[in-house]
Amino acid sequence: MPTSKAAAEAALYDELIGRSRELSLIGSCAAVLGWDEQTYMPAGAAALRGEQSAVLAGLQHDRAVDPRLGELLATLESGEIAAEGDSIRAANIRQLRRDYDRRTKLPRSLVEALARTTSLAQQEWIAARKNSDFESFRPWLEQVLELKR
Repeated sequence: MPTSKAAAEAALYDELIGRSRELSLIGSCAAVLGWDEQTYMPAGAAALRGEQSAVLAGLQHDRAVDPRLGELLATLESGEIAAEGDSIRAANIRQLRRDYDRRTKLPRSLVEALARTTSLAQQEWIAARKNSDFESFRPWLEQVLELKR
């Protein structure tokens, strides 16, 4: 029978994994929008799709940098689960910490701008490729690269 400390730690781990699953679901919603953008979206809908992508990216970012997530990670990193070495649970904690630390370095405004710009740039790339006109796409590529830097 697990101790109350082990049970409490397991509950925290379950909360962490629940939050991680929610982040993955938001990401999969964004992926569906991206797929639709490349397969069925009418050309005139690029601006709206850019805004949709930005909203989802911002929502996902807010959830990914939630201080509660950082608290859960800090508590779990000093517990028995993280000490399990190569276990799946310990690996999850390490990976989620890495993701959390990387995401907290980015402002929401940058995440949204990147999602919006790449969505618009995708449509420009389609037209430029069709017309063999790289120069019309160059400004979009430069914007994306600047945001990535």
